[in-house]
Amino acid sequence: MCAVNGIVIREEEDAFAKSEGSAVLYAYMYGELIGALDFSRTGEGIGVNTIFVKPDFRRRGVGTALVRYLEQHCLQHGLGRARTALFRKG
Repeated sequence: MCAVNGIVIREEEDAFAKSEGSAVLYAYMYGELIGALDFSRTGEGIGVNTIFVKPDFRRRGVGTALVRYLEQHCLQHGLGRARTALFRKG
């Protein structure tokens, strides 16, 4: 768990202990779930599948906090870098 600027990041239990498969990081503010980041661990490292932030909480650093948490934990667990690709709807 990590808290920055009132945003609390929690990880799914054993999220970084899994050798393969997906896991989720959750962002909370004032006890309310406001965002999530779904990622997969493969033999090559980590891939970000989805980042979601509730519309009322966008542009407040929630997505950035989720990605930074993932980056820090990748390094702590010897996973190197996380890969992302950006796609925008509409």
